[in-house]
Amino acid sequence: MALRSQHLLAPWLFDPVLYPSSHTLGKLAGVNRAMGFGDIAISVSGTDRRFEELVAAFDRYAPDPSPYPPSLPNSAS
Repeated sequence: MALRSQHLLAPWLFDPVLYPSSHTLGKLAGVNRAMGFGDIAISVSGTDRRFEELVAAFDRYAPDPSPYPPSLPNSAS
């Protein structure tokens, strides 16, 4: 996903209820989910790394999501 030319990695959490946000912007996560974005947004803005490196690190260290597909907003169950 890109927002104003800034690339963001927006993964879905397996159980977002376990990670409540105490910050104002975090409380808007429901709006992001309603628009089809993931539960959190990760950017390399302000770092000396590239977006491709972020994606590679996520692919390497994130758990395999295949047994746990996310429940997307407005999806048929």
